[in-house]
Amino acid sequence: MADPIQVAKRQIARGRTPMPVRPRRSGWYSPVCRWFNYRSSTARMLSRESLYVSKLEAPLLTHSARRRLVLVVRADPVICGHAGEARNLAEAALTHGFDDVRIVSWPLDRLVESGLPLKPFDSISPYSEGITVERPEPVGNYKVIDGRFLAGLTGRLFELFTDGVPTVCMSLYLSPHAIAVDDARRAAQRSGLPVRVVTIAEAVGSDVTNVVRTCVETGRYGAAAHLLATYLANDVCVAVSEYTRELIATEAALLDAHIGTDFAEQCRRKVTISYPAVHANAFTDIDPMPRTRSWRTGVWNAAATYCSCRG
Repeated sequence: MADPIQVAKRQIARGRTPMPVRPRRSGWYSPVCRWFNYRSSTARMLSRESLYVSKLEAPLLTHSARRRLVLVVRADPVICGHAGEARNLAEAALTHGFDDVRIVSWPLDRLVESGLPLKPFDSISPYSEGITVERPEPVGNYKVIDGRFLAGLTGRLFELFTDGVPTVCMSLYLSPHAIAVDDARRAAQRSGLPVRVVTIAEAVGSDVTNVVRTCVETGRYGAAAHLLATYLANDVCVAVSEYTRELIATEAALLDAHIGTDFAEQCRRKVTISYPAVHANAFTDIDPMPRTRSWRTGVWNAAATYCSCRG
Protein backbone atom coordinates (compact mmCIF):
# COMPACT_ATOMS: atom_id res chain seq x y z
CA MET A 1 0.00 0.00 0.00
CA ALA A 2 1.27 3.47 -0.88
CA ASP A 3 2.49 5.72 1.90
CA PRO A 4 -0.39 8.14 2.71
CA ILE A 5 2.01 10.99 3.35
CA GLN A 6 3.66 10.60 -0.04
CA VAL A 7 0.27 10.34 -1.73
CA ALA A 8 -0.82 13.59 -0.07
CA LYS A 9 2.38 15.31 -1.19
CA ARG A 10 1.89 14.19 -4.81
CA GLN A 11 -1.64 15.53 -4.75
CA ILE A 12 -0.39 18.87 -3.40
CA ALA A 13 2.27 19.07 -6.13
CA ARG A 14 -0.50 18.61 -8.74
CA GLY A 15 -2.55 21.42 -7.23
CA ARG A 16 -5.14 19.15 -5.68
CA THR A 17 -6.48 19.05 -2.14
CA PRO A 18 -5.43 15.75 -0.54
CA MET A 19 -8.22 13.53 0.72
CA PRO A 20 -8.25 12.88 4.48
CA VAL A 21 -6.40 9.69 5.28
CA ARG A 22 -8.35 7.24 7.41
CA PRO A 23 -7.07 3.97 8.85
CA ARG A 24 -8.97 0.82 7.99
CA ARG A 25 -11.10 -1.06 10.44
CA SER A 26 -9.72 -3.13 13.25
CA GLY A 27 -8.08 -6.32 12.11
CA TRP A 28 -5.78 -4.64 9.62
CA TYR A 29 -2.45 -4.50 11.39
CA SER A 30 -0.16 -2.83 8.90
CA PRO A 31 2.41 -0.33 10.22
CA VAL A 32 0.55 2.52 8.51
CA CYS A 33 -2.68 1.68 10.37
CA ARG A 34 -0.92 1.40 13.72
CA TRP A 35 0.88 4.70 13.09
CA PHE A 36 -2.39 6.51 12.48
CA ASN A 37 -4.00 4.86 15.48
CA TYR A 38 -1.27 6.28 17.71
CA ARG A 39 -1.32 9.71 16.05
CA SER A 40 -4.99 10.29 15.29
CA SER A 41 -4.46 13.98 14.58
CA THR A 42 -2.01 13.34 11.73
CA ALA A 43 -4.70 12.69 9.14
CA ARG A 44 -6.47 15.94 9.93
CA MET A 45 -3.19 17.86 9.74
CA LEU A 46 -2.25 16.33 6.39
CA SER A 47 -5.68 17.13 4.97
CA ARG A 48 -4.92 20.81 5.57
CA GLU A 49 -1.35 20.64 4.29
CA SER A 50 -2.28 21.99 0.87
CA LEU A 51 -3.71 25.17 2.42
CA TYR A 52 -0.53 25.69 4.43
CA VAL A 53 1.86 25.00 1.58
CA SER A 54 0.03 26.93 -1.14
CA LYS A 55 -0.93 30.05 0.81
CA LEU A 56 1.73 30.42 3.49
CA GLU A 57 4.87 29.19 1.80
CA ALA A 58 5.41 31.15 -1.39
CA PRO A 59 6.88 29.42 -4.47
CA LEU A 60 10.58 29.70 -5.18
CA LEU A 61 11.63 33.02 -6.67
CA THR A 62 12.41 33.04 -10.36
CA HIS A 63 14.23 36.39 -10.62
CA SER A 64 17.94 36.85 -10.04
CA ALA A 65 18.45 37.77 -6.40
CA ARG A 66 20.96 40.46 -5.44
CA ARG A 67 21.09 39.92 -1.68
CA ARG A 68 19.81 36.94 0.26
CA LEU A 69 19.02 36.09 3.86
CA VAL A 70 18.81 32.44 4.89
CA LEU A 71 17.30 31.47 8.23
CA VAL A 72 17.80 27.89 9.40
CA VAL A 73 15.19 27.25 12.06
CA ARG A 74 12.31 25.13 13.28
CA ALA A 75 9.76 27.35 11.57
CA ASP A 76 5.97 27.42 11.71
CA PRO A 77 3.93 25.42 12.49
CA VAL A 78 6.24 24.55 15.41
CA ILE A 79 5.24 26.29 18.65
CA CYS A 80 8.60 27.80 19.47
CA GLY A 81 9.96 31.27 20.10
CA HIS A 82 12.42 30.86 17.25
CA ALA A 83 9.58 30.29 14.79
CA GLY A 84 8.16 33.71 15.61
CA GLU A 85 11.60 35.28 15.64
CA ALA A 86 12.40 33.86 12.22
CA ARG A 87 9.18 35.27 10.82
CA ASN A 88 9.95 38.73 12.25
CA LEU A 89 13.51 38.67 10.90
CA ALA A 90 12.31 37.57 7.48
CA GLU A 91 9.70 40.30 7.25
CA ALA A 92 12.16 42.96 8.45
CA ALA A 93 14.84 41.82 6.01
CA LEU A 94 12.61 42.68 3.04
CA THR A 95 12.63 46.31 4.16
CA HIS A 96 16.39 46.39 4.77
CA GLY A 97 17.88 45.59 1.39
CA PHE A 98 17.28 41.83 1.06
CA ASP A 99 15.27 40.81 -2.00
CA ASP A 100 15.39 37.05 -1.37
CA VAL A 101 14.64 35.53 2.03
CA ARG A 102 14.70 31.78 2.57
CA ILE A 103 13.50 30.02 5.70
CA VAL A 104 15.03 26.55 5.59
CA SER A 105 13.27 24.14 7.91
CA TRP A 106 12.15 20.52 8.27
CA PRO A 107 9.54 18.60 6.23
CA LEU A 108 6.02 18.82 7.60
CA ASP A 109 5.57 15.07 7.98
CA ARG A 110 8.79 14.87 10.00
CA LEU A 111 7.56 17.61 12.32
CA VAL A 112 4.32 15.70 12.86
CA GLU A 113 6.21 12.49 13.62
CA SER A 114 8.61 14.24 16.01
CA GLY A 115 5.96 14.96 18.62
CA LEU A 116 6.82 18.67 18.76
CA PRO A 117 3.90 20.95 19.66
CA LEU A 118 2.40 22.32 16.45
CA LYS A 119 -0.02 25.13 15.70
CA PRO A 120 -3.15 24.45 13.64
CA PHE A 121 -2.21 25.07 10.04
CA ASP A 122 -5.20 27.33 9.40
CA SER A 123 -4.21 29.66 12.26
CA ILE A 124 -0.89 30.77 10.74
CA SER A 125 -0.60 34.04 8.87
CA PRO A 126 0.92 33.97 5.37
CA TYR A 127 4.42 35.24 4.69
CA SER A 128 5.03 38.31 2.58
CA GLU A 129 6.01 38.04 -1.06
CA GLY A 130 9.74 37.48 -1.27
CA ILE A 131 9.90 35.00 1.62
CA THR A 132 10.26 31.37 0.61
CA VAL A 133 9.99 28.46 3.03
CA GLU A 134 12.03 25.45 1.97
CA ARG A 135 11.72 21.98 3.49
CA PRO A 136 14.41 19.76 1.94
CA GLU A 137 13.52 16.10 1.62
CA PRO A 138 15.68 13.48 3.40
CA VAL A 139 18.60 11.89 1.58
CA GLY A 140 19.08 8.12 1.37
CA ASN A 141 16.89 5.20 2.40
CA TYR A 142 16.46 2.99 5.47
CA LYS A 143 20.11 1.94 5.30
CA VAL A 144 21.03 5.39 6.59
CA ILE A 145 20.18 4.90 10.26
CA ASP A 146 20.20 8.57 11.18
CA GLY A 147 21.00 11.91 9.63
CA ARG A 148 18.85 11.60 6.49
CA PHE A 149 16.97 14.82 7.16
CA LEU A 150 20.11 16.64 8.25
CA ALA A 151 21.80 15.57 5.01
CA GLY A 152 18.93 17.04 3.00
CA LEU A 153 19.12 20.29 4.95
CA THR A 154 22.90 20.53 4.54
CA GLY A 155 22.71 19.78 0.84
CA ARG A 156 20.19 22.53 0.20
CA LEU A 157 22.32 25.02 2.13
CA PHE A 158 25.30 24.04 -0.03
CA GLU A 159 23.26 24.93 -3.13
CA LEU A 160 22.22 28.30 -1.70
CA PHE A 161 25.82 29.09 -0.73
CA THR A 162 27.29 28.33 -4.16
CA ASP A 163 24.94 30.05 -6.63
CA GLY A 164 26.87 33.34 -6.51
CA VAL A 165 24.32 35.39 -4.56
CA PRO A 166 25.75 37.31 -1.57
CA THR A 167 24.15 35.58 1.40
CA VAL A 168 23.77 36.12 5.12
CA CYS A 169 22.87 32.86 6.85
CA MET A 170 21.61 32.76 10.43
CA SER A 171 21.05 29.60 12.43
CA LEU A 172 18.69 29.56 15.39
CA TYR A 173 19.56 26.70 17.74
CA LEU A 174 23.13 25.46 17.55
CA SER A 175 22.19 21.80 17.42
CA PRO A 176 21.57 20.82 14.71
CA HIS A 177 21.10 24.02 12.69
CA ALA A 178 24.49 25.64 13.26
CA ILE A 179 26.13 22.28 12.63
CA ALA A 180 24.37 22.00 9.25
CA VAL A 181 25.38 25.54 8.29
CA ASP A 182 29.03 24.99 9.23
CA ASP A 183 29.16 21.68 7.36
CA ALA A 184 27.56 23.20 4.25
CA ARG A 185 29.87 26.21 4.22
CA ARG A 186 33.03 24.12 4.62
CA ALA A 187 31.92 21.83 1.80
CA ALA A 188 31.11 24.83 -0.39
CA GLN A 189 34.50 26.41 0.21
CA ARG A 190 36.24 23.19 -0.78
CA SER A 191 34.19 22.80 -3.95
CA GLY A 192 35.88 25.61 -5.88
CA LEU A 193 32.52 27.26 -6.54
CA PRO A 194 31.96 30.96 -5.73
CA VAL A 195 31.01 31.34 -2.07
CA ARG A 196 29.89 34.71 -0.71
CA VAL A 197 28.30 33.95 2.64
CA VAL A 198 28.45 35.39 6.14
CA THR A 199 27.19 33.17 8.95
CA ILE A 200 25.52 34.14 12.22
CA ALA A 201 24.83 31.67 15.03
CA GLU A 202 22.38 32.55 17.79
CA ALA A 203 22.71 30.61 21.05
CA VAL A 204 20.00 30.25 23.67
CA GLY A 205 20.15 28.81 27.15
CA SER A 206 18.88 25.39 26.13
CA ASP A 207 21.77 25.05 23.65
CA VAL A 208 24.08 25.10 26.66
CA THR A 209 22.04 23.18 29.21
CA ASN A 210 20.74 20.56 26.78
CA VAL A 211 24.08 19.73 25.17
CA VAL A 212 27.19 21.33 26.66
CA ARG A 213 26.33 21.01 30.35
CA THR A 214 24.85 17.53 29.97
CA CYS A 215 27.89 16.28 28.06
CA VAL A 216 30.34 17.71 30.60
CA GLU A 217 28.42 16.20 33.51
CA THR A 218 28.38 12.77 31.86
CA GLY A 219 31.98 12.86 30.65
CA ARG A 220 31.16 13.12 26.93
CA TYR A 221 33.57 15.96 26.37
CA GLY A 222 33.93 15.46 22.62
CA ALA A 223 30.30 16.30 21.88
CA ALA A 224 30.49 19.46 23.99
CA ALA A 225 33.75 20.53 22.33
CA HIS A 226 32.30 19.88 18.87
CA LEU A 227 29.29 22.12 19.51
CA LEU A 228 31.34 24.97 20.96
CA ALA A 229 33.89 24.76 18.13
CA THR A 230 31.07 24.84 15.58
CA TYR A 231 29.52 27.83 17.31
CA LEU A 232 32.78 29.80 17.36
CA ALA A 233 33.48 28.95 13.71
CA ASN A 234 30.69 31.32 12.65
CA ASP A 235 31.55 34.83 11.53
CA VAL A 236 29.20 36.32 14.13
CA CYS A 237 28.33 34.60 17.42
CA VAL A 238 25.46 36.04 19.42
CA ALA A 239 23.62 35.15 22.62
CA VAL A 240 20.06 36.19 23.38
CA SER A 241 20.92 37.80 26.75
CA GLU A 242 23.76 38.70 29.09
CA TYR A 243 22.76 35.74 31.25
CA THR A 244 23.07 33.38 28.29
CA ARG A 245 26.46 34.82 27.37
CA GLU A 246 27.76 34.25 30.90
CA LEU A 247 26.24 30.77 30.97
CA ILE A 248 28.08 29.84 27.77
CA ALA A 249 31.40 31.09 29.17
CA THR A 250 30.87 29.33 32.51
CA GLU A 251 30.08 25.96 30.97
CA ALA A 252 32.93 26.37 28.49
CA ALA A 253 35.31 26.99 31.39
CA LEU A 254 34.24 23.71 32.99
CA LEU A 255 34.98 21.92 29.74
CA ASP A 256 38.35 23.66 29.48
CA ALA A 257 39.26 22.42 32.96
CA HIS A 258 38.72 18.82 31.85
CA ILE A 259 40.35 18.74 28.41
CA GLY A 260 42.69 21.77 28.38
CA THR A 261 40.97 23.85 25.71
CA ASP A 262 40.41 27.63 25.76
CA PHE A 263 36.76 27.81 24.71
CA ALA A 264 35.81 30.07 27.63
CA GLU A 265 38.25 32.80 26.60
CA GLN A 266 37.16 32.56 22.97
CA CYS A 267 33.51 32.86 23.98
CA ARG A 268 34.12 35.90 26.17
CA ARG A 269 36.03 37.54 23.33
CA LYS A 270 33.72 36.72 20.43
CA VAL A 271 30.16 36.26 21.71
CA THR A 272 28.02 39.41 21.73
CA ILE A 273 24.43 40.01 22.80
CA SER A 274 21.56 40.21 20.33
CA TYR A 275 18.14 40.23 21.89
CA PRO A 276 15.49 38.09 20.15
CA ALA A 277 13.54 39.74 17.34
CA VAL A 278 10.14 39.77 19.01
CA HIS A 279 7.38 42.37 19.19
CA ALA A 280 7.91 43.52 22.76
CA ASN A 281 4.80 45.69 22.72
CA ALA A 282 2.64 42.60 22.65
CA PHE A 283 3.97 41.73 26.10
CA THR A 284 4.39 45.19 27.65
CA ASP A 285 1.35 47.13 26.41
CA ILE A 286 -1.31 44.85 27.89
CA ASP A 287 -4.81 46.19 28.41
CA PRO A 288 -5.79 46.52 32.08
CA MET A 289 -7.93 43.65 33.34
CA PRO A 290 -11.58 44.73 33.21
CA ARG A 291 -13.62 44.70 36.36
CA THR A 292 -15.98 41.79 36.73
CA ARG A 293 -18.99 41.12 38.90
CA SER A 294 -17.90 37.63 39.89
CA TRP A 295 -14.69 37.04 41.78
CA ARG A 296 -14.39 33.67 40.04
CA THR A 297 -14.46 35.39 36.67
CA GLY A 298 -11.85 37.84 37.88
CA VAL A 299 -9.56 35.02 38.94
CA TRP A 300 -10.04 33.36 35.57
CA ASN A 301 -9.22 36.58 33.69
CA ALA A 302 -6.12 37.11 35.83
CA ALA A 303 -4.94 33.58 35.10
CA ALA A 304 -5.55 34.03 31.39
CA THR A 305 -3.60 37.30 31.38
CA TYR A 306 -0.71 35.67 33.22
CA CYS A 307 -0.60 32.75 30.82
CA SER A 308 -0.64 35.08 27.80
CA CYS A 309 2.29 37.01 29.25
CA ARG A 310 4.24 33.84 29.96
CA GLY A 311 3.42 32.23 26.64
